[in-house]
Amino acid sequence: MVRKPKRDRKAPTPPPPRGTSDRDKAVDALMALLPEHSFEQIGLAEVAGRAGIKLSQLRAEFGSTLVILAAHIKDIDRLVLAGSDADKAQEDMADEPVRERLFDVLM
Repeated sequence: MVRKPKRDRKAPTPPPPRGTSDRDKAVDALMALLPEHSFEQIGLAEVAGRAGIKLSQLRAEFGSTLVILAAHIKDIDRLVLAGSDADKAQEDMADEPVRERLFDVLM
């Protein structure tokens, strides 16, 4: 059996800059923490620390990390439904089977 190399957990990955709102910072921080820890191991304190937000502020807006994840999913849904470059995407995918188009949207 081949073992996977251990990740260096001492050098955290900074969240990518996206927005300046606490909501955006929290979502970005959670997404940055996910490659380093399992979802169950990430608490609001870790997200607040990574995002540079007070824990009390984070708890006021999000009750749990699951709520932050739901906010991220809503953002993705909003982007997909808004159809950024929708005309071009429809032209590119017009001849593809439904399964391929769904795969393209999800990826």
